[in-house]
This record gives sequence, structure tokens and C-alpha cells, in this order.
Amino acid sequence: MIRLLAVVEGKSEAAFVTTILREHLQPRGVFADATLVKTRVPVARPDAAARGGGGSWADWEDHLRSLRPGRSAGTPYVTTMLDYYGFPPDCPLLQDVRGIPDPRQRVAALETAILHALGAPRQFVPYVQLHEFETLLLSDVSAFSAFYPRSAPGIAALAAEAAKLGDPELIDDGATTAPSKRIAEHLPDYPRQKPTAGTVITAAIGIPRMRQRCRHFDEWLTRLEGLAAE
Repeated sequence: MIRLLAVVEGKSEAAFVTTILREHLQPRGVFADATLVKTRVPVARPDAAARGGGGSWADWEDHLRSLRPGRSAGTPYVTTMLDYYGFPPDCPLLQDVRGIPDPRQRVAALETAILHALGAPRQFVPYVQLHEFETLLLSDVSAFSAFYPRSAPGIAALAAEAAKLGDPELIDDGATTAPSKRIAEHLPDYPRQKPTAGTVITAAIGIPRMRQRCRHFDEWLTRLEGLAAE
């Protein structure tokens, strides 16, 4: 059994990795676990480590370097599940990819740049989610009823909006129009419920539907499915 450690930004992604992703990969010889990315915050203890999204690229880079395969005993493979939306703006790698017009090519280039910047071996599989975790939820909005059975009007409005936007991975990363912001507009309770809601909704959608609608996610999943064969 190959052990895979996923560095994620938040509790929603961690729950997804340790439930949905783990259940999918384990029969293929891969056991997935998650850890929140470490960030340092300027509080009373400036040297204290916080966990979760935000912070600077330097903090993210330090954490990723500390987990590189070969430096973390018993973890032959490391991946990431980091959102392109809200990616640390001070990351110098962003400057080289922002001019790429196609979003999938842009994040693929960012993943390659991260791999080279860390000097990581093939056992490191960087993945940047287009544009954030909620993209996966928008791959089938009808599944929201599994967690919000009494919110039919909001779900219907969100479904209509998602249908008009088309490809969920191409929904933009605007401050008010990113996937999570669109969901919160129609389902105001979602932001405080997202770790639990995200798990229930993605379970209702299922891996096949998510990878069908989200091509970059599918490419990542295909690579993870093949780790045991490597």
C-alpha cells in the first residue's frame, strides 16, 4: 500500500481527501491522508505556526520543502490540493503564468513551476485546483439537496447560474464571483457549514461525475490512481 500525503488549505479539502479520495484510491493500493498547509501569523507569538489557507508563499514553500519525499519518513508520495483562487499573491511563480490565457494551461504551468522550484522528485505531485474546492460541488448542483433538502429555491437558482456558466473549472476567481461566493449567494449557510456540507455533497455527486465535468481534476486523479504501479 502506497502512502500519499496531501497538503491542503482547509478543513473541507482535508475531509474530501480523507473520505472521498481515500475511499476511491485505497482499492487501487494508495492510502490518502491530509495535512493543512502551515502558515506563520504576526500575533503575540510571531514564530507560532498556524494552519490553513492564507499566509505568504514563503511559509507555504517552507512547509512543502519539509514534506518532500525523502525527507519525510514513511511518506513516499506527496501531493497538494491548493486553490488557484486566493493563491498567495507574493508567489513569484504566479508572475510567469498569469499571462497564459487558458486557465488549465495556466495552472498546469504553475504546478510545473512549483515542482521545479522545490527541486522535488517524481514522488511529488503538485495539484492546483481550478479555481477552488467548490468547483467540484458545481459539477452537479442537484447533489446540494443531499445536505440542503429544504433549500430547493436556492439550489434551483444556483443550478440555473451554473448551467449558464458551463464548464465548472472555468468559473472565474473574482472576489464576488468565485465558486464559493456564488454558492454562498444562494445558500447563505454554506460558508459556516462547508467542511461537512462539502463532504456530503461530493459523496452524493460521486467521483465519476466530478472527473467527467472537471478535466484538470480528472488528470490529477488519473496520476494518483497510477502511483501504486510506479
